[in-house]
Amino acid sequence: MPSDSYILASQSAEYITSVLPSNIPPPEIGIICGSGLSGLVSTFHADPQISISYADIPHFPVSTVPGHQSRLVFGTMGERRTPIVAMVGRVHFYEGHDMSTITLPLRVLHLLGVKTLIGISLSQDEL
Repeated sequence: MPSDSYILASQSAEYITSVLPSNIPPPEIGIICGSGLSGLVSTFHADPQISISYADIPHFPVSTVPGHQSRLVFGTMGERRTPIVAMVGRVHFYEGHDMSTITLPLRVLHLLGVKTLIGISLSQDEL
């Protein structure tokens, strides 16, 4: 029997897949953008690109930290147009979330096809 965490992540991934247009390829790379790094998505190719609010995704936690936009941005990047997704904002333990909630987005990214995950943070308080 699948775990509760797997069931929730599967439902989130199913929703995301259902709203992604057919011209958005499944992501191979996931990037978790830390504070102040939401501008990274401006390096994605403009077409195709789609942004999905965390609030629209079933079970997906929404950040309460100022500046965390709480959205997934799908698109392609680079000369080879590698399929990519960026988490623009994330949740933290200090916001009162338990670890299964904090890690749910990572499970979802895996279910969406992400094989490489990059976490980027420049914030001194996260070191």
